[in-house]
Amino acid sequence: MVCVGHSHLVCVSLAAENQKMDVVFINFWFSASPLVTTNGTKRLNPELEDELHGHIFLFVGGSAFAVLGLLLHPDPFDFVLPEAPDLPLMENARVLPLNAVRAALVGVDPEFFEQMKLIRTAARGPVFYCEPPPPYPDAERMLPDVPWERLEGRGKEIAPKYFRYKLWLLHSQIMRAFCQQNNITFIPRPSESIDAEGFLLPAYYSDPTHANPAYGALVLEQMRRMA
Repeated sequence: MVCVGHSHLVCVSLAAENQKMDVVFINFWFSASPLVTTNGTKRLNPELEDELHGHIFLFVGGSAFAVLGLLLHPDPFDFVLPEAPDLPLMENARVLPLNAVRAALVGVDPEFFEQMKLIRTAARGPVFYCEPPPPYPDAERMLPDVPWERLEGRGKEIAPKYFRYKLWLLHSQIMRAFCQQNNITFIPRPSESIDAEGFLLPAYYSDPTHANPAYGALVLEQMRRMA
């Protein structure tokens, strides 16, 4: 099994280390750039391409919904998600069209989609995408863990939980559709990790955007079943 991507694979790598499992982890934040440019055309880094054998599990990106909506925007906005129309709207927030919010999520880092397409093309086995963990509801617990140094110029208030949850749901819809279009199997978050409303349970919280190794162990078990 080979896990490729960004910070959401860390909890899985820690779980694999605890269980002494032989899994390859390639974290783009700490390795060579996944893409190189040759004659003006982007392609996979050959070092990465050499690793793409066996079962490939993607953790590419995954935090676009947090980038866009972890903190309350200075000009608060909200939207209605047709699949969950009863989720409440923020008071005194501008209600934006769904397509505008979807475009904003996709635009957080479009290179992530390019990376995944090239990985799918180069992979010599099945490719899976692991859905990022859902948001944690308790803003008070999250507040001390917010990486303020990376969010300079933003507000100092965490956005309401239902707004963050809607962004996560919309992001997952985008990723599920992308996977269907590119022959990638979408693996939903572990059902054991969520409460009755769909939020991350306290036992799996690590920080405002990531889950902990206990959550990683659940994902690892999902991966085992796929492999």
